[in-house]
Amino acid sequence: MTFKDNKYLVVRNVISRDMVSLLQYQSKMLQDVTCYNNNTSPGLFLFGDKQITNSFSYYSSLFTESLLLLLQPIIEKKLDIELIPTYSYMRIYYKDAILAIHTDRPSCEYSATLCIKCDPISPWPIYFNSNGKNIPLNLNQGDICIYKGDELPHWREPCLYDNHIQFFLHFVEKDGKYSEFKYDKRPMLGLNINLQI
Repeated sequence: MTFKDNKYLVVRNVISRDMVSLLQYQSKMLQDVTCYNNNTSPGLFLFGDKQITNSFSYYSSLFTESLLLLLQPIIEKKLDIELIPTYSYMRIYYKDAILAIHTDRPSCEYSATLCIKCDPISPWPIYFNSNGKNIPLNLNQGDICIYKGDELPHWREPCLYDNHIQFFLHFVEKDGKYSEFKYDKRPMLGLNINLQI
């Protein structure tokens, strides 16, 4: 079965262990600095993410935006399609976090979820409803799943542990029906302003 059949594709070890370690440090540092600047605690989870409250999230950090560009050629080659980056997102999930079943907005026509930190013995699966079947997928650190975000329903059951880190890299097809969402309608990548919410 192909991406066109399933609307998802797993690529193992898309980034190195050293890069995974670097991104873990950067994610934790971003959380700590954001909490410090907002005079709050990570345990309060007051970061404006309406989809998952029990998490720290950040729209378009410089390091996740850079990953959009770094991994774009790999994703394009796997899908045999030309893409335009829209935006990136990161979350640090905490115990009991739940991701309700959903599909994504137009800026997420083609999405990639990249596992940065998980329980190595029992990774937290993401579920897809593909061809009428609920498919649980386990991603290890450094693995990515590319999927048709605007069409494929996806979700997560309650997380059983703290500090699961996941990045989301979003694209639209070049000259496709959502090409107007280039950079998520921002002037450039890296701007921490979400004009679509």
